Amino acid sequence: MFRGRIVKPYTKQWYQRRVRGSKRMDFSTIAIHADKEYEDSVAKDVAPSIHVSTTFEIGNELGMSYSRADQPTRQRAEIVLGELERGHAILYSSGLAATQAVINFFRPKRVLIAKGYHMTMNLLKMWFKDEFEQKVVGLDSGLQKGDVVWIESPSNPFCELSDFDDWAKRAKEVGAYTVVDSSFASPVLQTPLEHGIDIVMHSSTKFIGGHSDILSGLLVTKDKTMASTLKTERSLLGNVPGSLECFLLLRSVRTMHLRVTRQSESATTLVKYLSTHKLVQKVHHPSLPTHSSHALCLKQMKGGPGVFSVELITPEITQQCLKKLKLFLQATSLGGVESMIDWRYRYDTSLPATLLRVAVGLEDPHDLIKDWEQALTLEEKEKEKESEN
Repeated sequence: MFRGRIVKPYTKQWYQRRVRGSKRMDFSTIAIHADKEYEDSVAKDVAPSIHVSTTFEIGNELGMSYSRADQPTRQRAEIVLGELERGHAILYSSGLAATQAVINFFRPKRVLIAKGYHMTMNLLKMWFKDEFEQKVVGLDSGLQKGDVVWIESPSNPFCELSDFDDWAKRAKEVGAYTVVDSSFASPVLQTPLEHGIDIVMHSSTKFIGGHSDILSGLLVTKDKTMASTLKTERSLLGNVPGSLECFLLLRSVRTMHLRVTRQSESATTLVKYLSTHKLVQKVHHPSLPTHSSHALCLKQMKGGPGVFSVELITPEITQQCLKKLKLFLQATSLGGVESMIDWRYRYDTSLPATLLRVAVGLEDPHDLIKDWEQALTLEEKEKEKESEN
């Protein structure tokens, strides 16, 4: 006979003890122990269980009936992620699914957004169709009641930051809403909800997942009613993550603090080297004093992101450098344990053809510097030969 116990999360006592408690634990401890009381099986499993059932017997302690609405592995992952962002978490099948959920929930009169991730813009074009030009406007447009301010910070690919305190204050004054895409930072480096932001969004495929093996999206809000409605709408839209993805997210968050901290430090080391090289035109990373968001990074983040962009001096050198780098995989993602590099012009021709987006992994930063050194040195020698001829 089963003699274990399943403790229902999100009770008033649990929330006060874990989220609002005066003795709040450190990030790394929360990531490992936030779901400790969720499930206590007879076997006393150390690793989380994975629940694959699509349906549940009526009258169970968690009140679950069908896995599209809710299921134990997903709920357990949401407990931990909600703790880390200091709110209530809702998981989705992808980052774009989470973005769509926000637009569907608010049904905004307008969306204020700066140019950033091109797929977000494509989604807004699909959503608003013929009204796109009237409904999707720049961040410099005047705020109105019912607007949604979509803040990508750090932005893709230039790593520009937005002031969360300022946007939250301005939006609340007129009855608008703020959403921060924090995919480039993760909750390790910033917690926008603590600055008054309404919803924080992640492509949890990236730094939260951290192993290039999960497709997932995440929304977190401090508003419990909003979170409940988003979960109901998620069930109706059917954009839920599977049990395996939720299990893998639980695995990933246990090491997220170590991973993201290391990636942040390594990226900071690498950009210092690249910013002084004569074949490099510009490096975009807020840890650099020359970056436009450097002061805001010091104020708002716990470190620069583990991703940056670099512009080389010519498109030809850019392409040759791509071929000569050995430790950076050419792939269009970021946040994984392996370093990756992406020529973003391939997807967005409004970007410079000399720009490369670099996602730093967990390799030794000195080996990464040596890899860039050999690639740029080879290219420099070829450039000298050409000039001699």
